[in-house]
Amino acid sequence: MFSGYDCATPICVQAETFTLNVDMTSYIWSDLIPLGGHGKDGKLPCDHVKCPEYDAMVIVNNGRSFQTGCGNDPIITGCCYEVQSAYDDVSFRCLKCNENGIHVFSHSAPCPSEAMESWDYEDINDIPASFKERGSETLHLCGPDHNPGGKDGRDYYVSEDPFSTPYWSNRNYDSTSTSDRYLCNRHEWTQGDFLDEPGLAKERGIGADMGSKTGRHTRVNYDNYIWNEENYQWESGQVIAGEGIFACYNGGSCIAPDVCTCRDGYTGFDCKTPLCRHRQVDGTVVGCLNGGICLDKDMCNCIHTESILWMKHEYAERGITGWTGQDCSTPMCSQGFYDPICADNPESPGGEGCYRCTNGGLCIAPDVCECSEGWTGFDCQTPVCEAVATLVIRKQLMTADENKIRMFEKDPCGMKGVDTRLIPESMRESRGKCTLPNECTCLCRESYNAPLCRFLGGKHCTTPFQDTLRKYRNVLAPNEIFGTRSCSAGYEGAVDDKDKFKSCHLTIYEPRTYFVRNSISIVCWGSIVSLALIWNGLRVKRRRHTSYMSSKFAKRRSRREELVPNNHAFAFGSKEKDT
Repeated sequence: MFSGYDCATPICVQAETFTLNVDMTSYIWSDLIPLGGHGKDGKLPCDHVKCPEYDAMVIVNNGRSFQTGCGNDPIITGCCYEVQSAYDDVSFRCLKCNENGIHVFSHSAPCPSEAMESWDYEDINDIPASFKERGSETLHLCGPDHNPGGKDGRDYYVSEDPFSTPYWSNRNYDSTSTSDRYLCNRHEWTQGDFLDEPGLAKERGIGADMGSKTGRHTRVNYDNYIWNEENYQWESGQVIAGEGIFACYNGGSCIAPDVCTCRDGYTGFDCKTPLCRHRQVDGTVVGCLNGGICLDKDMCNCIHTESILWMKHEYAERGITGWTGQDCSTPMCSQGFYDPICADNPESPGGEGCYRCTNGGLCIAPDVCECSEGWTGFDCQTPVCEAVATLVIRKQLMTADENKIRMFEKDPCGMKGVDTRLIPESMRESRGKCTLPNECTCLCRESYNAPLCRFLGGKHCTTPFQDTLRKYRNVLAPNEIFGTRSCSAGYEGAVDDKDKFKSCHLTIYEPRTYFVRNSISIVCWGSIVSLALIWNGLRVKRRRHTSYMSSKFAKRRSRREELVPNNHAFAFGSKEKDT
């Protein structure tokens, strides 16, 4: 439990090393190894998540850290003890020896009663600082029982719970630090008899290990037994002779038997367990999140792994996914990109930026994007187009099947599944494609192109058909429309206030017969031909009438000529006479 020349140095079997004290008469500063922790009694308060005050020195290998059991220095420090009064009022009596009256002998320096001065105090706060531990309110207590075990061998506890850890410490208010003149500040202690070959030559730490041929040897306070994890047994290491202190891991201090007090950032019975403390944007403090491992003080090792998106999505790039950030709270998306300023993402509470996806999407989990409105897909690059089937559109779809109506509303551009014609699926053309949120690019098989028309002609000169006789006839089926742009064959649909297609459910009308396509020409030329025929008919009729009238006139004339005599005598006489 305790070691050292005065049995005041606590032993911690879980300690990392046993550090020898240095000779204070010839030491250099680099030889001193200060160790920190929660104060000499393990009670140093700290209301913060991080406590740099725990890094302050608690013990050091200068031989003064556990100067208990040597007795108080009656000249330099003096000591105090409680006095019970007749009225149950507790007061304090403090003693100090007048240095001029001390008797110094070869091996002792007692203070005679006539040289001991005393002062009484009603309140502990009234006692001068010279009777107290430097920098604290702990009194130097008088009496032979002021040792780590407490008065009369009583145990002292951190709390009132009798089953809690025993409070063993050289700073338990029943033991005090003593000055260097009383055998303290030791870096080694020589003990044993001076006889040659006392039968201890083979004893561990005396003869065989230390090379001593006599019983006189430097005291061994650390036997250095090591537990072998491979064969599960204790093994003896090199014996280290001399006074020293036990150092817990990561600079922690052994302040009581098997009790380590740790520096800031470490915990555990041996101070070997690091603490990771990270303050998030909302003020909460967390450790390593999402499976991260705390490797060292405030240093998390986050989970990283190779992305497998490329195995599911053909065009996905290979990369690393997982979690990042000091507290491993930031998800990584290999299909996204890192944004150092990302205050609007609740999925990155550490305030260290975040991964974003395209088109305003956010990375909410490893390789998982939460897309903004209007976009979908593993990388938020697939636009979403949806429509509402109004009464007009329902008539234009020419179906009462609600399943087909829902298919149209979910895919108003391509209308996949709505076409039920008896043709193979591979031969069915898509009516269009969703290229932006609620914006369709409808398929156009043939369109008018002025430059190509001038150089190539042919189908590039075909303009959308517009029926000029639509006031007099209706050639459109319910699911057809006259081309409103340059497209003469393909699909169109409903438009928004920006004249962008919101669907492709209407087929651009293509005249099915020559008569429908060329109705005006036919009518015009028919009219001309009819007028020509009428004019020609009238003309023929007139000629016939003229000819008829001429013939009739000729007949009349001929008839008149027949009634008139051929000789002049006839005019003057009768026919009979002539006869």
